[in-house]
Amino acid sequence: MGSKEETHLLVGSYAAADQESVFRYTFNTADGKLNLLHRFGGIENPSFIVPDKHGELLFAISEKKEGDNSAMATFQIINGTKPTIKSEVTYKGPGACHITVDWESKFAILSNYLGGSLAVLPFDEEGKLHNPVQLLEFSGSGPVQERQEKPHVHSSLLIADQGMLLIADLGTDRIYVCHYIPSAEQPLKFANPPFISLPGGSGPRFMALHPTGLWIYVICELSADIFVFEKGKLDKWIYRYTVANELVPNGREAADLKIDYNGRFLYASNRGDADEIIVFSINENTGALAEIQRIPSGAKGPRYLAIDPSGSHLLAANEKGNLITAFEISPQNGKLTYSGVAAQVNAPTCLQFVTLSVNSN
Repeated sequence: MGSKEETHLLVGSYAAADQESVFRYTFNTADGKLNLLHRFGGIENPSFIVPDKHGELLFAISEKKEGDNSAMATFQIINGTKPTIKSEVTYKGPGACHITVDWESKFAILSNYLGGSLAVLPFDEEGKLHNPVQLLEFSGSGPVQERQEKPHVHSSLLIADQGMLLIADLGTDRIYVCHYIPSAEQPLKFANPPFISLPGGSGPRFMALHPTGLWIYVICELSADIFVFEKGKLDKWIYRYTVANELVPNGREAADLKIDYNGRFLYASNRGDADEIIVFSINENTGALAEIQRIPSGAKGPRYLAIDPSGSHLLAANEKGNLITAFEISPQNGKLTYSGVAAQVNAPTCLQFVTLSVNSN
């Protein structure tokens, strides 16, 4: 008996705790087709999920819409059996929406949108969660009154080789900069200066580090801009681009960005009335972007994008359309070709690929 590699897709969604909310599929890298293996639940609104590299442990936040707390759970995943909850912790900070995991140092860093805060939770080798060792609470506001009345922390990005964590606060138009010292009792310490200011009304949402480690890309939900920074020179962005669609009434609601594994192309999603994916080429010498394609996402609300491990397919989680749509990626120019509906899932919000080694006869 030998082993073979198998690609799986894990999907998080909005659903009640007693409903099925996380879905596990096999993924065919040849044709981009999905085959459902398991569907399971146990926590409310697991809108962001992160698997370990072996696909044996899954971290999921519980994005509670009411109250002052959020929760996070770990699921044990064993091939051929339905995943089960291994550990769960409730902590102060409502509206959890993103997880950054430092697998080496055993910390999960949770962004809390409604609470405007960031929580640091330790976990052990078996995936058992412990209470937060640190909670950063932010202050301030922005000019878009209905969306920026207070801080809304949306995500974080760990830059391990520099011992740094970046924190995107949609509510204050700031990227906070922290030193990350996992050996310390409280791992995060604000840098000096403690944040980067973006133009008023930008609303930073997600960030991505180029595979070379040279550039950082920030997509902003409210202005639908992408800002590019040089790593190590965060005092000022070097480029600014837009994914806004001025041809539709509500053409500014940017969501996600992903960079292909070779660092040649960047893919961004824009929701609102646009519902499209925008493709940029990346200059290998400067990190500059050049728009090369706009293509409909195939359904309403492309909230999250994922590129499969082979680099040949891109999937979009269309939250408001209740569909996961698939695209082929051209190896020559990075452009997308629509492949069709990959799966029907109620309010899909997060897509995560994992490559497993499984036994074969």
